[in-house]
Amino acid sequence: MAVLPFRFSGSSIVSSALITAATFFALSIFAITTKRNLGWLGNFLFCGLTALLLMSIGNLFFASAHLMTALNIASVILFSGYIAFDTQLAVQKHNDRSNCSDLYDVAEDALNIYLDIVNLFVNLLFLVAGEKN
Repeated sequence: MAVLPFRFSGSSIVSSALITAATFFALSIFAITTKRNLGWLGNFLFCGLTALLLMSIGNLFFASAHLMTALNIASVILFSGYIAFDTQLAVQKHNDRSNCSDLYDVAEDALNIYLDIVNLFVNLLFLVAGEKN
């Protein structure tokens, strides 16, 4: 993260941060207020993450700019899903006091949501910055 100011313009960093914040708040409000259980997303999100990881490793050998853009778009969609999923999971654990009795669960949930936000921000940054980077 410390390299970002040197590689990207200030406007692309601010734009990505604002989009990330708006996306996070919108998806968190959705996850908290919806009556649907988003637990079924977990397996799909994990499969998507595994596919993204494998395609990213493959792109190390091919160095395709188009594939990298496609991976960034897929990552934005994937981590948006993870934000909704992890937020609802954390809220459900908090509401069910028997599952959230120790500090480890709270720290784990906070770390998961933090990593979702960071991954969303970085992938949005690459998309906003465009071809120049």
